[in-house]
Amino acid sequence: MLRRMRSFGSVELWEPLRKAGYAKPTALQRQVVPLIMSGRDVAVEVEGDSGKTAAFILPILARLKRGKAGIKAVVVTSSAADSRKVKGEFERFGRVHLLALGMGPSDRSEYRSLSRQPDIVVGVPARIIDHIRRGNLDFSHLQSVVIDRQEAHAGFNDDLRFIFSKLPQKKQTILFSPAFGPDLEPLLALLKRPVQLPLASWRRSAGELTELYIEVPESGKLNAASALALAEPPEALLVQCAPIGTRP
Repeated sequence: MLRRMRSFGSVELWEPLRKAGYAKPTALQRQVVPLIMSGRDVAVEVEGDSGKTAAFILPILARLKRGKAGIKAVVVTSSAADSRKVKGEFERFGRVHLLALGMGPSDRSEYRSLSRQPDIVVGVPARIIDHIRRGNLDFSHLQSVVIDRQEAHAGFNDDLRFIFSKLPQKKQTILFSPAFGPDLEPLLALLKRPVQLPLASWRRSAGELTELYIEVPESGKLNAASALALAEPPEALLVQCAPIGTRP
């Protein structure tokens, strides 16, 4: 049985994306999801309508460890509106124990929600820092941090440095930004030997052909072709089968 695909991941990884309404992975998702799943720190230059949010949500949900209760992932956004969008996108993938800071009626309600130990916290730096200073956030089970930087504003980099000073050393950090430039260097310094993907790199890969050679028993050809199509639905798929006892 075909279990993994070289360019996107497993059939099991793709299935939640399809159920969330995506016809196929975007060019960005094909490049970024496998890198995140590998555990590497990643910095990506992005543009609108690239499927960026799902590109980090899917690996977070796939790797979410359900052992001890506690915060497993933190998503830092540039604005309350961005936090709301991220929250909505998570909800497209099904039920998840998530708290979006700044969305509730009061600080007291946020404190009660945090006391229930959500798996994922989403918020702007100021709200996260406020709860850090109040002692409301426990990062001892943290796995992933996503910096979803949509726009540069005064104090954002300093706030991120403060937040990272309170996080455990062992974690994965994923950075998305509309542009790579000198102003991004302070944030890149928070990542450990990150893989950097400028816009041109993942855009260019969108039109490339992928060739795979898969050896399966005669009886497994149909299942292998089905798994191939589900794992990464292509614009066009050509399957060539060699006769028994021959090599292509």
